[in-house]
Order: sequence, then structure tokens, then C-alpha cells
Amino acid sequence: MNKKIIFLLFTCIFIALTYQLTYDVCNYFAIIPGFNCNQYPLTYEYYIYGLIAFIPAFFVPFEGKKPSTIFINILYFFHVIPSILLIPKAIQGYVLESIVWGLTISVLFTLIVILSKGIHFKLPKIKNQLGLFIIFVLAMVAIAFSVIIVSRHGFKFEIPNITDVYGLREEFKENSDAITLYATLLGGYFISPILILIAINRKFDLLSKILVVISLLLIFIIFSSSGIKSIAFSSIVTIFFYFLIKKIKNFGLSLIIFITTVIGFAFTLFKLTPIDLVYIHWLRRIQVVPGLNTSRFYEYFILKSDTLAESTYSAPKLISQYYYGTSGSANAGIFGDAVGRFGLIGLLINSILLLLILIVLNAITNKNNTNILAAMMILIGYAACNSSLLTVLLSYGLGPTILTVYLLQNTQFIKDKKWSNE
Repeated sequence: MNKKIIFLLFTCIFIALTYQLTYDVCNYFAIIPGFNCNQYPLTYEYYIYGLIAFIPAFFVPFEGKKPSTIFINILYFFHVIPSILLIPKAIQGYVLESIVWGLTISVLFTLIVILSKGIHFKLPKIKNQLGLFIIFVLAMVAIAFSVIIVSRHGFKFEIPNITDVYGLREEFKENSDAITLYATLLGGYFISPILILIAINRKFDLLSKILVVISLLLIFIIFSSSGIKSIAFSSIVTIFFYFLIKKIKNFGLSLIIFITTVIGFAFTLFKLTPIDLVYIHWLRRIQVVPGLNTSRFYEYFILKSDTLAESTYSAPKLISQYYYGTSGSANAGIFGDAVGRFGLIGLLINSILLLLILIVLNAITNKNNTNILAAMMILIGYAACNSSLLTVLLSYGLGPTILTVYLLQNTQFIKDKKWSNE
């Protein structure tokens, strides 16, 4: 069967399963503040929003494994589709406005994908003799981040219980200044993963061993102090996808087949057994929450005129307080964050920024650096589904990753001819 047809077919199945997931999650958490999304849209609404969510599938690249392809696919399946499908479940009483919102997300994303394929430019090549110096700087930054965190929270020899870290996480946030928080995020999502990837991308010599030790020490310090589980597994996930990406030829096609299978299997377990951890809790966080929060942002900042003036940098806190009754931070990803921080003009701002990111990713991608850059895009792409683009660029390491790969091009630290992407 044609690969395009397979991709489109599995996307249809994925949309249907995501609908079912939202139905089950919204019913399961119906009494929980913020999750009162157990409304029952009319049948035609399911078809309308399903079709709207399906439109970008005709243009999303599913072949190859370029970093931009990985970034686009993760955004599409974990942010765009949920953001559209959750609209009729989360927003009531604004039928036309809701449809327009879904179409806006779909059309903007489709245009971004099309333009990113058609706009090309070349960055100047660097005849780099400073590869070792750049690696030294990265290692020193990792050590500096470790010192910053330890000086604030001390060195803890015990690893916290991974199933009970919320108290530790809140304590960490309350007792950390901006520098410590930045060192935590950038160290966990950029410094540690990039050092390990550079180490395993070359022969495992003394330098590689030193980089691995520094990286693992930083991860240990961050997790033992903060309890942030995603950082604890960041390097492991990055390494896993580094080797996986070497083996697969078409990331988009492989991704949609895999996640559709996982959701289908988790749904079967949920219906036939008492096992609901993956379906109700993990997939809720991955699939439902980003889409639900996007609708919350649109409803709060655009549909409710009395709050429109509150579009602000603190938008996630306002949403958390208004819908969830907590003092946390309800992030919404690219499109929700856009209207929350900048109003409707934010959609244009974030769309242009996303387009520029994809264009630059294409510009710095070559046959020697694809695997490292692509592996880094997994976590960064997922972060973009739940955070503002500015946060992704600065705190989650997209900007530093692009700069590092660009500066290290044509050096022994990043070349990988054997596994190059064609």
C-alpha cells in the first residue's frame, strides 16, 4: 500500500482514538476543577472538528527523518490535533467562534508546513578549528550549573521516590531563584543530553567518558534536588531516539503507527482490565491536557471580553487560578500561548517564529549532523506542545542546540558519515 495512504489512514484512526480518549478522560475527571469537559457535542461537531484536524495531514512530511520533519510531526500529533478536537468538549455556547478557532489552528499550521518546505537559504559554512574549545565550554557550563544548584539546595545522596516527587518539586520552586531555575531547565534539557550525544557519537575514548560522567552527575544533582521526572529521563530518552532514528527511514510514518498502536492497546487494557495508568494518566497528560489548555486560553482571553485586557506574560498562572483553582502554571503550547500573551496578534507572531525555526533547522541540517540534531528534537518538540516558543528557544534548549550544532559542523564531534540521513 502507498505510504501516503497508510499515513493518512493511521492519522484517521489516531483522531478517532483521541476522541475516545478525551471522552474517557473528561468523564473520569469530571469532578476535578478544570477537567469539567464532559459535555457531549452533537454528532456533526465530531465530524467537523475531526475533518479540521485532518487537513494538515495532507501536507505534514512523513518520509525521511530531518530534524524539521520530527519537530513538525510531534507538534501535529501532540499539539495541533488535540487542540482542535478538545474545542467542542471544552468550550460551550460559542459554536461559530469555536469552529473559526479550530480552522485558524489548522490553516496556520498547514501554511507554516508548506512555507517551511518552500523557503530555503544557506548559512555560511564554518571551517571550524575550535571544536574542542566548544566542548570544553559546554562541560564547564555543566559543572557551573551543578555548582549553582548544589550551593542553593545542597548535595543529596539519595534519589527521591519517582512516584512521589510533588512535595520536593514545590519546595524546590519556592527556594530557587531565577538563575537556579534556568540552570535546572537548560542543564536538564540541553547541556546533559547534548554532551552525552556528542560522547556516544564518537569513539568512546577518555574525553567521551569524562563527558558522560559530567552529564550524568548534572542529571543526578538536578533530579535529587528538584524531583523533575522529565529531566531524570531526558538523557535516556535522547539516547534511545538517537539509536532509533539511525534505524528508521520515515519518522512521521513510524511515529503515527507507533502512537496509534499504543493508544489502541492502552484503550483495550482500560476497558478489559483495572489497568488505567497509561490510558487515563499518562495519555491524559500527553494528549488531552495540551489541547484542553489551548481551548481554555482561547475562551478566557478571546471569547470572554471582560478578561481580554489581561493578555499578559503571566497568562498560564491566570488560567491555572481561574479554571483549576490552583496557583500553578497551566501552559498551552504554541497557539494557546499566543493568544494568552499577545492576543490575536500573537497567532501571527508565533506562526512567524515557528516558520523561522523550521527554516533554520533545514538550513543547518546536513548529512553529518542529522542524527544528533534529530534526537535533540524529540524532547524539544514535545516541550513546544506545552510551553511558549520563547521558553522552548531559551530554557528548553532549542536555540543553544541549533547554535551548538552549527558551530560544531564539520568537526569530529558531530560527524556521523556511517549513519548519515539521505
